[in-house]
Amino acid sequence: MERLRSTFAAYERDLDLIGLDDAQVTAGYPRGRLRLAIAWAALKVLATLPWAAIGVAVHVVPFQIVKVLAEKPANEGIRATVKVFGCFVSFLLLYVALGILVGEAFGGWPGFLAAATAPLCGYAAVRVHERLSRVGGLVEGYRTVRVRRDVIASVLERRSAVTAAARSILTRP
Repeated sequence: MERLRSTFAAYERDLDLIGLDDAQVTAGYPRGRLRLAIAWAALKVLATLPWAAIGVAVHVVPFQIVKVLAEKPANEGIRATVKVFGCFVSFLLLYVALGILVGEAFGGWPGFLAAATAPLCGYAAVRVHERLSRVGGLVEGYRTVRVRRDVIASVLERRSAVTAAARSILTRP
C-alpha cells in the first residue's frame, strides 16, 4: 500500500508540474479528430450563443447579488446554502417579474413564454461556458503533450507504475 501511495504522489507531482490532468496525459490527440471535436464544439456554441447571451443578461444581476451575499457567512456549509437558496429565490422572483412585465406589455402568452424560457436560457449560458472551458482544456492538453513529449514519456511511466502498484494490491489473495 505504501508503494501505491508513494508512486501516486510522484505521479500527481508530475501532473502538477506540467499543468495537466490524467485525462489530458492519456488522451490520444490525432489531428483530424481534434479538429473535428473543436469544430463540432464551436458549431454547438454558435448555435446556442443567442440563447446563452439572453441567459447571461437575465441572470447576471441576481447571481452577482447572491455571490456577494454568500461571502458573508464564515461557515462554508452556510455559504453553500446561501448560494443555493439565494439563487432559487432570486431566480424564481426574476422569472415571475419577467413574465408579468412581458405579459403586461405584449399579452399573456408572451409573458408566460418569457417566464418559461428564461431558465432554459440560463442553462444554455452555463452549458456554453462549460463547453468553452472543455475545448480550452483540450487544446491546452494537445499543445502541452505535443511540445513536451520527452516529459510526457516519464509521466506515462509513473502512471504505469501507479497502475502496477494498484493491481498488485488488488490481486493479493
